[in-house]
Amino acid sequence: PTPLGDIAVRCLPPFPGARPEEAPVPSGAPALLLLHANPGDGRDFDAVLPALADRYRTFVVDWPGYGGSTAPEPGRVTPEGLVEVAERVIDALAEEQGVREVAVLGNSVGGYVACRLAEGPRAASLTALVLVGPAGFTRHTALTRWFCREVMGRPARARRLVVPLARAYLGRLGTPSVRETYARARGLPHDERRLAVHC
Repeated sequence: PTPLGDIAVRCLPPFPGARPEEAPVPSGAPALLLLHANPGDGRDFDAVLPALADRYRTFVVDWPGYGGSTAPEPGRVTPEGLVEVAERVIDALAEEQGVREVAVLGNSVGGYVACRLAEGPRAASLTALVLVGPAGFTRHTALTRWFCREVMGRPARARRLVVPLARAYLGRLGTPSVRETYARARGLPHDERRLAVHC
């Protein structure tokens, strides 16, 4: 539980479908926390999970309002709020899974959150950051502020742009994983709660 909703975290290993003769990753193996982009959910990482969960204790977060996580008040979800969510996840991993150190891989807003984690009170527990197209590093100008607040921050306007922007962001739809991610993005304009969280 967090102030923004109940957060779903998938814990791997062993990876589902692993062969019986494969030994599970030992509990002392390095831990890896995966933080997805907006829009998206933890399934965005599914194509790489078998390789990661083969070597790391892997934990996949769904941000509030996405995947298996709730967001009772979508308007309260902010990038800073996601930092607090990630801190609570790290605390829960320590308490419930015995994870004292963790590497963090963050995509887009997940990358922003990873950077903020490295600056905050959980920094000592981070062993590495992997930033994939981290968000939040665009210059703050009148144009970027207007676009974020007045276009992407308003559901009626964002509804028309979220799918084309996701398509541009994803590039070629050459793999099943990317096509599935795009299909989830295409559903976003029709889901009022997820669209509100996205905005």
